[in-house]
Formats: sequence, structure tokens, C-alpha cells
Amino acid sequence: MAGKGNSKIRALRETLKWLDPFHYVDLFVMPRLNPKNSGAVSTIIYVVSAFVFAWLAYTIAGFILHTGSPFMIVVSGSMKPLYHRGDIIMLAGANAAGIQAQGVSLPNLNLSNTPFSEFGSIRFEMQNGIPQAKKIDFPGGQAVSIEKTGSIIVYQAVPSGKPIIHRAIAKIEAKDGTFLLTKGDSEFNYTIDADCGSIVNGVSEKACITLYPVNAAHVQGKAIFQIPVLGCAKLWVFDNLLNVISTGKLPPDYDLIC
Repeated sequence: MAGKGNSKIRALRETLKWLDPFHYVDLFVMPRLNPKNSGAVSTIIYVVSAFVFAWLAYTIAGFILHTGSPFMIVVSGSMKPLYHRGDIIMLAGANAAGIQAQGVSLPNLNLSNTPFSEFGSIRFEMQNGIPQAKKIDFPGGQAVSIEKTGSIIVYQAVPSGKPIIHRAIAKIEAKDGTFLLTKGDSEFNYTIDADCGSIVNGVSEKACITLYPVNAAHVQGKAIFQIPVLGCAKLWVFDNLLNVISTGKLPPDYDLIC
């Protein structure tokens, strides 16, 4: 019985090796580029091959998921407790119709590069000693409650250009297109991303994440899958260690593992 079990395992391994891209490197690349089987050359070939395979996987995933950014590493705690720093989020392309959020109709207003303060206001309530945005009021008596039910999207903040992964709270049908108001789930993100007050020459009255509502046509993707912790390796190399070197401290959003 043990012999039969071992033969099945060997047969499975023999089949699975054809799914390993490095098996083809051993078959076709090594004999041509490393005929003397040098350990140093082998290491270089494997490292280069790993980068090539990663690029191919990223490109193919982007093609299948209809987005130029199929994966994103969470770099802050703004979406806790749903996402943590170091999680990798898989994204799919999303148009306005595919993004879920509470609907608002402002057909007579142009919202491109329009500060939120010019068409909306926020009602706050105290929660655990922290003021939390609870409702957004719009012209015509329209209002939406701030809930954790909308799609989670990635967009580029203005003017920083940083990718932000936050939840869509309101989807506004305006004269010049569909626009989104977004917010992080964490209680420390106590207000919406575009709550900037008045804006003069690109400078906001209050600290905020993005100066204007997000144009739905510019959304990079919608979150569809989460891989916990795996992105920590990159954050340790490119974020945590650099922060320790420059400031002597770990980043403020450091979260147990990364």
C-alpha cells in the first residue's frame, strides 16, 4: 500500500513540475547560458527569470482583470479592520455602473475640480471621543448616510498622485459625469477624503486626502480579493527600514508584522 501511495505522489510531482516556470528555465535556458553549471551564473539566471515571470504574471492578470493595476499593497491602517498594512489586494477594472455606492443626482452641476464644500456638507457625531462623519447633505434635500457598504476602489489622490484604496460612500451623477466621495473604514479616518474646506490655488483650508471628488472614469480598479500579510516583504525593504534609517522609528502605521 505504501508503495502505491509513493508512486501516486511521484506521478503527481511529475505532472506538477510542468506548471513550474523554472522547470522550463532548467530545460531550455540553463543548457545554453550556463553549460558549465556555474553556481553564480545559475543564481543570476534564476533571479532574472523571477523578475520576468513576475512581470508576465502582473501583465496577464491586468489583461484578464481589465486594469493596468491588478494588485496593490496596503501601506496604511486607513481601512482597518478590513485590510491591514501589508495585505495585497487584487483589483478588477470598474466603470461607473460597476461601482456600488449610495446614489445622488446633481444634474445641473459640474463637479470636475470642484471642492466638496461648494456642493455638500457633513454632519458629525461623537463616537469613542472622536467626531465621526455620519451623514452627507447635498442640494435639493438629498442626503446619504456614511456606511461600510459601498465598493472599495483605488484612485489617485490630487495633487499627490498617490494611489488610495478607500470605500465609495456616495456616487454622484453630475452634469459632467459620475463622481465618487470616498472614505477609509478606520475610525481614525473620521471624515471623507475630499473634506478639504475651501481651496485656493490648489491649497486646501483643512488637511485632507484628495482635493476633489473622484471621477469614476479615472478609478484604477475595484477590490475583489485579499491576500493577507504577503506584501510585508516589500514594505520592510522599501518603507520600514528606510523609515528607521531616516527617523530612528518604524512608520506610524506599523501594525504588528509590518
